[in-house]
Amino acid sequence: MSRILKVAKWQLYDARKAVFLFYLVIASVLALITILNVLYGDGPGKMGGVDVNEVVFCFVLGLNSYTGAFKFTQANSITRRSLFAATLVSFAGIAAFMTLASIIVGTILKSIMPYEGMMMQLYRIEARPTQFIWGFALNTFAIFLGWMITMVYYRSSRLQKTLVSLSPAFLIMGLIYLNNRTGGRLGAALIRAMRKALGFADMINPNPLVAVFSFFVAAACCAALGFLLIRRAPIRS
Repeated sequence: MSRILKVAKWQLYDARKAVFLFYLVIASVLALITILNVLYGDGPGKMGGVDVNEVVFCFVLGLNSYTGAFKFTQANSITRRSLFAATLVSFAGIAAFMTLASIIVGTILKSIMPYEGMMMQLYRIEARPTQFIWGFALNTFAIFLGWMITMVYYRSSRLQKTLVSLSPAFLIMGLIYLNNRTGGRLGAALIRAMRKALGFADMINPNPLVAVFSFFVAAACCAALGFLLIRRAPIRS
């Protein structure tokens, strides 16, 4: 257990510069927007959805969190199971920190100008506990998705990497073809399923906690696939 915590601590320490630079850029952009609104705007201005940048950051961080950690742990005789467990701990810590920071940034922005975060825009709910658990689930899914994609590429040959890269385009074209063949019924069914998964089954009173469950299930699937990939991953230069 102590080895897992040490690896998780190393992963968090390794990510600190990226997190610091991210918030430095966000603070600079927000400060510039605020100054421009004060100098040239007709009013306080309105802003929303800044927290979407944190979701994108979590995804990109996940994309860049596998290769270095894998080589480092293998060079230090740390088992793959320990690396996987440490990754769970560090990713959960990063997702929680990013979510808390998002709430703090949103609170500061609301004191300066009208501001609405993603959850408020989507669900018209602003309860802090719900906002935290929803953002935490979404960030967790984003970071594990990026991590899994990197491992898929790491385990793939050159031909397999090409096929993986082209697979989204083939999937979209296949869905469009099947949707046309079914007279639009496939697309309608997929939209209904997505609405239910995100808590929009009742459009009048959407439920973000349904989305929380969906995000955690999706993150667990990505983590499980990642564990299967990491078990026999070769060490490559």
